[in-house]
Amino acid sequence: MYWEQSIETMERRELERQQLRLLNATLAAARRSPHYARTLALLPERGLVTLGDLRGLRSPPRATLRTGFPYGFLTVGLEDVVRLHSSSGTTGNPRWCTTPAGTSPSGRT
Repeated sequence: MYWEQSIETMERRELERQQLRLLNATLAAARRSPHYARTLALLPERGLVTLGDLRGLRSPPRATLRTGFPYGFLTVGLEDVVRLHSSSGTTGNPRWCTTPAGTSPSGRT
């Protein structure tokens, strides 16, 4: 039984093309963030050519994430944010996420 048979059974080459297309769309959106615009400046503007190019990216250290808190990672203007979720988690350190207008049914005003 499949949830999405066409996706779950696609050929490896097609799967990688799909992953690369979605990854490049995500990176293009991330470039609208002040933080990731600087971080991703080393990558070609047109996006990655292969999934292997992803190996050159590194996750930011926690200190960098804390410095950008709470708005340094937004990819839309604050006026377009319809929801901000924040949690201190179990450590007491804040964690948060935002929902831009029009990106999900629950993001409606």
